[in-house]
Amino acid sequence: MPEQEGAPTTAERVTTILTCLAVDRRIGGVLFVDLHQSLLRPLARWLNMAMSDTPGAGEIVSLGSDPSADELWWQPAGPATDRFLLEPRPGPLVDQPDGSPRTVIIPDLARASLPAVQAALVLADADTAVSDRHGLHIDWRPRSRWLAACARGDLGRLSHHLLDRFAVRVYAGDLFAPWHDLRAMRKALDAVDDDEFALLDLPWPTVRGQWGAERRLPRMTPAAASLVIALTGDVSAATRRDLALARTARALAYLGLRNIITAEHVRHAAEVLGLGQAGTAELPPGPEPDPAFPDLSRDAQLTGPDTPRSAPAAQKDDPADAQPVPAGLDGLALPAGLLGARLYPEDDPGSVPEYASLREPSRRRSTWRGAARGLAVGTEPAQNFVDISFVATVLEAAKFTPIRHARRHDSGTELLIWGSDLRRYRRQPEPDTAVVVVLDHTARREWDWTEALAPYLRWAYAQRSAVTIVESGHADCADELRAEAYTARTVLDPRVTISLNRPIGRATPLAHALELGVHELRRQLRRSTAPSARAWFVVASDGRGNVPLEASLRGQVAGHVGREGVTDALSAVAPVRSLPPVRRIVLAPPELNRCADLPFELADAMGGMVAEVEP
Repeated sequence: MPEQEGAPTTAERVTTILTCLAVDRRIGGVLFVDLHQSLLRPLARWLNMAMSDTPGAGEIVSLGSDPSADELWWQPAGPATDRFLLEPRPGPLVDQPDGSPRTVIIPDLARASLPAVQAALVLADADTAVSDRHGLHIDWRPRSRWLAACARGDLGRLSHHLLDRFAVRVYAGDLFAPWHDLRAMRKALDAVDDDEFALLDLPWPTVRGQWGAERRLPRMTPAAASLVIALTGDVSAATRRDLALARTARALAYLGLRNIITAEHVRHAAEVLGLGQAGTAELPPGPEPDPAFPDLSRDAQLTGPDTPRSAPAAQKDDPADAQPVPAGLDGLALPAGLLGARLYPEDDPGSVPEYASLREPSRRRSTWRGAARGLAVGTEPAQNFVDISFVATVLEAAKFTPIRHARRHDSGTELLIWGSDLRRYRRQPEPDTAVVVVLDHTARREWDWTEALAPYLRWAYAQRSAVTIVESGHADCADELRAEAYTARTVLDPRVTISLNRPIGRATPLAHALELGVHELRRQLRRSTAPSARAWFVVASDGRGNVPLEASLRGQVAGHVGREGVTDALSAVAPVRSLPPVRRIVLAPPELNRCADLPFELADAMGGMVAEVEP
């Protein structure tokens, strides 16, 4: 392969990586950052053409959010001859020794189903694989190549184990620049008779086939091996990155008809993979990064007017609260992938992926009312008549209807549906815990409230809670007389970081903020299937409000308000006392020179307690 002069372009980098992956599957999975999901299949077709001598050969298996574990490893082959039985055959992920080349694609790695992610962990860069399900056994040698796409904003939330399987990563946001507009891309597809391969701005594969038996594989020199270690860096998480770099250099030497892997091949491979001297690859400049969380290593110390109680991090009554939390969360630093800066966010010691993202989240209970909640991401066998998927049920029954008619010795055409045919929607689990945080920014003068909020944010991270933030009294608000609220699916949402570091404003519409917080808490309790004892209502304020509720609703202040804002705040938070036993707490500044009794009045009004942080 000819040497590149200067830095390779994205098209040249993609072409070289796919060519090397065609000859050596053990390079591992390839992850394309910011590539449109619809454009991953043309790359898979290009790879299949590079792996086979026969044009059009090769199969593409797409894994999205729908497939279940049974569909990936085994599938029915249809009725056998002169027997009314369905004989199973290997699924789409089982490679046959004499089969055609196959490429497995994951259009969105951050939203793939759990069985698809677990399959990537097992098969990508594996020497052998075994499947034992429902009494059936098969073992094979994996031959498929794995390609995936992911947005830069989701890269840092992926599990480090999953990112390790995709050690080769390429920024492909500018690979198909003319087709960033989806309408223009569809119009171009119609012009070429729906041949998405015509959208590729890549040269045709010049090398076809895989490792050849007539040639020996190149050997690596000691200098090249030392350079591989130097380029990948001393990073404990990069267990496969050095292997991917060495195998890419070997493939380049093989394609260049060389018998020895020299340091020049390693440098060329590192240039293609975007690895610098520090062993990291930088993404092109994107949006301005959000400020990271400050250090939240110390817990809040609770003190109350009567008897002190324990903080959530130290509670012993709920065993679920004692879940392990990664050490990186002690600082609550946002992952580098969320900031859109690096292709390898796992190198950052403060990187915090989604908690337990490689297993289904545990749920306390499932009710008839909550069984149909969540985004539908597939289907699964049903045990009752709740949330039935009629289309999937009819398709399942249609496969067996001829056999059932033959057993009944009739030639009817009606559709026979048995109980085993019933399919229900498989839905994305919704959070079964909730944390509502009311932030009064005017109380943050000379007070780092992240010290007090740390235990509740860590608890929300470990429980995968939905976090509702209600803000008031900051300088960035659209209307300083009104509060603002939003709900984040996870505490890793960048908006939570921004909310903790807003500049302090002038007005304090505390009454309106508490009213919004009570409304959001009621909404979370109505939507959640969890007991109310697994919800937190946290108010970070000194209790002083200078904007009455009526002024917030009208958008103007008329005359002197006096204590009216404080009275409205106590009235607005009073309904929380009548709610089920939600955990309620007020976080007060460590030093209250004036109105030191207001936080305790606020806690008494909502039936909670006061948590005070030592200065």
